[in-house]
Amino acid sequence: MYLCCIWHGVVTDGNYNFVPNNAVYTSGKAWKAAMLNNGHLRELLATIKTDKSVIFLDTCYAGKADLQAHAGERGDEDNATQTAITRLMEGTGRAVIAATSSVNAALEDSKSGHGFFTSALLEGLKGNADTLGKDKQIYVNELNSFLSQTVPSLTKNRQVPVAEFQPGFNDFPLSTAK
Repeated sequence: MYLCCIWHGVVTDGNYNFVPNNAVYTSGKAWKAAMLNNGHLRELLATIKTDKSVIFLDTCYAGKADLQAHAGERGDEDNATQTAITRLMEGTGRAVIAATSSVNAALEDSKSGHGFFTSALLEGLKGNADTLGKDKQIYVNELNSFLSQTVPSLTKNRQVPVAEFQPGFNDFPLSTAK
């Protein structure tokens, strides 16, 4: 199973929030209520019963807080938090591939009408990511490698995707190339 979350992402109160396309800004309070925060998104994803899945996040700041210290913990650099991406995977066995890091915007491609990440994702799923075995199967790791090379190339290194895989993640095909 794979899921694509594509629209807007913002950081509020130090946490990543997915902003769905039906969110309308009428006030700060209404805007915040329309967002899916880390916890809510994780709860929704936990209801999907599957052994193998990948979540693609094409939003600004999707890789939020790779190594930010937990509040109230020892405070040394060796004791870093789980990333927002890792928190999304807890107990689910999911891999998450995010369009950008915790501090960068996801850039738009005016030619395609998509973000550069989504454009590259679509090209990869069509077959351009079949780089390892040339077996017409697009595996998660192949697609991640393709995105990690293609998005920075398209954006002149202004956007670099990040990915997190649960320990023990077993690669599997997402699509078949034509």
